[in-house]
Amino acid sequence: MGRRMRPPARGAPLVLAAEKVLQHAFVTRAFAADRFGVREQVAVDYRWLTVLGALAGIGFLVAIPGRLARRRRAAWLLLALVALDVAGEFVAQGTALAARVLARPRAVSAP
Repeated sequence: MGRRMRPPARGAPLVLAAEKVLQHAFVTRAFAADRFGVREQVAVDYRWLTVLGALAGIGFLVAIPGRLARRRRAAWLLLALVALDVAGEFVAQGTALAARVLARPRAVSAP
């Protein structure tokens, strides 16, 4: 019999939080400098996404030391930030998708 593997429950949230800090930093910078034409890819005002993305990145950054110190409120902060991040992804990408679908010319059927 082999050794039982332990799930990476302790380190995984910290690694994911660090990844979210980097992601939000790069995306916020891309919105601020209009890198890669990212402003045109979202249907909502990019300034809102820039500010909210920066705040989310700061929130993830604040949660990391709290999780290292095993603070319960840091775990709740991470859970709330993840939920808001998922919702934000749908808003940013979903509205862009909806805008593209609605902007397509419709075929007019002959009477």
